[in-house]
Amino acid sequence: PQEFNNCQLPFEVACGDTISINFSKAPTYLPEDNRNAPANGYFISLEGNDSTYVFNIVNPLQTADIYYYVFTQDCEEYETAGIIHQGVFDWVFHTETGVTYKILIVSEDAEETSFEISCTESPSGAICEKAQPIECGIPFLYSTLNRTYDPENFLHFGAWYTFAGTGDIINLFSDTIGPAYTYAVYTSAENCDSLNLLHRFFSNAEPIYWQTETGINYYIHLSLSSPDTEAEILPFILDCFENEAGESCIDAALISCGETYTTSL
Repeated sequence: PQEFNNCQLPFEVACGDTISINFSKAPTYLPEDNRNAPANGYFISLEGNDSTYVFNIVNPLQTADIYYYVFTQDCEEYETAGIIHQGVFDWVFHTETGVTYKILIVSEDAEETSFEISCTESPSGAICEKAQPIECGIPFLYSTLNRTYDPENFLHFGAWYTFAGTGDIINLFSDTIGPAYTYAVYTSAENCDSLNLLHRFFSNAEPIYWQTETGINYYIHLSLSSPDTEAEILPFILDCFENEAGESCIDAALISCGETYTTSL
């Protein structure tokens, strides 16, 4: 309908609703990021309730992807964007209580599609601000159920974890044979608003080890490298080693002529 082509006048949706979008009759938009061609779509809105909205696609599109652009502060600039590749995957959307989300849903397709909207409890670590604490040597389980994915950045079913630096040498790994995964390590002196990327690791590469600093908070974003997987539960462990002399410049060992030293790699 024409009245839902404006960010200020979106179609309101809630848990339990089913909505249909006929892209052939929708207004045309040109996304600001130019990631895709002009597409047709409508605005919807929903109220955050600290749960996960699951948009189950009843009749997937066959010839084009669905793009979405999420606005929370105003309608001038979207905060996040993503793709539902030809409607193959359900769209999982995490919300916070007190926030109104206005969402532009567009596609180059000229077909009609429907979404069944349900709400479920958000999984642990759904967002950085609710990262799951982990500790050295204690295994934890990573589940892909009801997690978001980001095809543009090859980050699928992402989960956040956090731990405090102790000066140890760190390695995160899973010894279970399963789908390829990737993780990014961030440092923060305060919170999730001040993240700095430290490392990015892919499971098909050599393991990486990094030395932590005491008093620094570390955040890990763990995800799968491919969206083509069924629900998975994978065990991981944060492996920690005490720092030995010479691991860093400040800890360099003093050596003398004629003496013998041993070290490990």
